[in-house]
Amino acid sequence: MTREVKVKASAVSDDVLKRLSMMYARLKDECRTLASSRNAGPKDWEDLMHDCIMTVAADRRAVQMDDVKLHEHFLYRFNMIMFQNIMDSRQENQHIYDYHADHKETAPED
Repeated sequence: MTREVKVKASAVSDDVLKRLSMMYARLKDECRTLASSRNAGPKDWEDLMHDCIMTVAADRRAVQMDDVKLHEHFLYRFNMIMFQNIMDSRQENQHIYDYHADHKETAPED
């Protein structure tokens, strides 16, 4: 039950997408490093990175940022998306554990 990023196409800034594309190789290396240093959760780091691209491109504040601030903002958002992915995974695992614990107590014994 991982979240899907939903962004309106009209909200995406072409300028921000162009600037992110120029930083893509560097961002890719940094995101891979960040995700490998932590348990990124059930989604692959590349999926998280592309979710982050869509999120940042739709952020109105990103249009006004210079490239250095945009880079920092992207990495900040990547960490937040990765953290949310981890928390969603933990919550899902807790629900599965709770379900099995509840049914184990009510299961008839042989």
